[in-house]
Amino acid sequence: ETRARVYGEGRLIADGRPSSASLAKVKRESMGERVAVARAIVDSLPAGESVILWCDTNDEADALMAAFPDATEVRGDHSQLVKQTRLKAFTHGQFDQIITKADIAGMGLNWQHCAYQIFTGLNYSFERFYQALGRSYRYGQTREVHAYLLYSDAESNVLDTLRRKQDDFKIMQQAMNEAMREYGLFRENDGRVLKSSQGSIPMKLPTWI
Repeated sequence: ETRARVYGEGRLIADGRPSSASLAKVKRESMGERVAVARAIVDSLPAGESVILWCDTNDEADALMAAFPDATEVRGDHSQLVKQTRLKAFTHGQFDQIITKADIAGMGLNWQHCAYQIFTGLNYSFERFYQALGRSYRYGQTREVHAYLLYSDAESNVLDTLRRKQDDFKIMQQAMNEAMREYGLFRENDGRVLKSSQGSIPMKLPTWI
């Protein structure tokens, strides 16, 4: 009988290059340690500080809930009403910690009241990480945002991949800004007109400003 060798099998030291398929196994091996570090970080913060605890798997969510019994949790199999109720509860400060995934609460939520995030696991998606961080690091945030990334040595390649994607993102941003300066919208000196290659239009501030 033949079978594919699983990640790390036959090696004394993992090489830090798990595939997406084998990443879940690698993460399970260090889950207890990562959750313990998350608990230590939260215990070091001032009482009442809001913290987002991001996880990638239900196993991580279960382990975090065991370590943070007073937290609220939002997971995929919850009803829409439960999700909305718990997200609002964290938004309004009824809970100090929330445990959830970036693909559930990583977009559209304004959590400027929270300046601490803990990623108890990493994955290869830079977009999820970027959007999740943006729940705290966004307009209206008055404090420095602290993000803790918890991972094992075996997951070092995941962090390297995120850094490479971040560098690519910065290059893309710079190219887009240069293109906008040369071809796209920019303000006239009086700040009241938007001018582009398609012509000029009066500029109106959004109603919320």
